[in-house]
This record gives sequence, structure tokens and C-alpha cells, in this order.
Amino acid sequence: MYERNRFDPFSLIIGILIVIVGILALRNPFASFGTIVVLMAIAAIIEGIFKLFEIRNVARSLQMSSGWWTFSGIIDILFGILLFFVPSIGGVVVWISIAIWFIVDSLFELWLSRFLRNNNKTYYWFTVIISILGVVLGVILLFKPAYAISIAIFLLAFYLLLFGINQIIRSF
Repeated sequence: MYERNRFDPFSLIIGILIVIVGILALRNPFASFGTIVVLMAIAAIIEGIFKLFEIRNVARSLQMSSGWWTFSGIIDILFGILLFFVPSIGGVVVWISIAIWFIVDSLFELWLSRFLRNNNKTYYWFTVIISILGVVLGVILLFKPAYAISIAIFLLAFYLLLFGINQIIRSF
């Protein structure tokens, strides 16, 4: 069994710093949103580079032409560069992505709930109601971009707070 009885000051410091960043993300949402756009840009560029380096392996294993994979990788890199130079596009991407994510995920859960009907009625109805609410929320987010951006900032801040608290607990 793994036993640890040493105090880790590094984890404590990192945890405290991450909690502070999470609180700052909630207190200053515009700067937080800028960070989200920069992270999206970096992720798109890394994804594009990954695709370009993995063309041969993926094309061979999937038995497909590498043309679309190359095109997709180049588009990812260009999109990431565009996000760096025109950050307002990032706002639109976050807005649409979160709205579509809510709708698609909720529709999938609604579809999946049919398998629960015979096993657990309570969980089935709970899933159906939450899924319908998710679809409605997704449609609302499509017409209210500020709500979608607020949700993105809240999710980022919530994740940072949880991760920071986890690091603090782990340090002891």
C-alpha cells in the first residue's frame, strides 16, 4: 500500500497559486476570457502540428488517404494563428462551441436514456428531464452569447479552484 507521510511544500504553493488564479478568474472575467482564447489558439496549433506529424501512421492504420488529414492539420494551425491575431473570433468560437456542446450532449443523453427505461425509472426520468433542460439551455446559449462566455469562464474558474484545493490537500 502506498503510504506518504511527508509534507510537500511545492504542492502547497502550487495549490495556493492555482486557487488564487481561480478566484481571479471569477473576479476578472474579461482577462479570463482572453486566457481561454489563447489556450484555444495554442491547442489548435498543437493539434495541427500533431496531425501533420502523425499523417503516415494514422493514414496507414485507418487505410485512408493522407490528404484530408494534412488539410485538417493545416486548417488547425491557421485557425490557431488566427485566434492569436484576431481574438474576437475566439469569442464567437467559444460561444457557438458551448451552445452546440450543450445541445449535442443533451440530445445524446436523451437518446441514451431509452436504455434506462426498464432498469431504473427514477434515473430514467431524471436523465430525461436534465437532458431536455440541457437542450433548452443550449438553444438559449445560441441566442445569448454573454451567457455562453460566462459559463466558459465559470467552468475554467471552477476547475482551477478544484485542482488547487486538491493540490493543497495532497501536500499534507
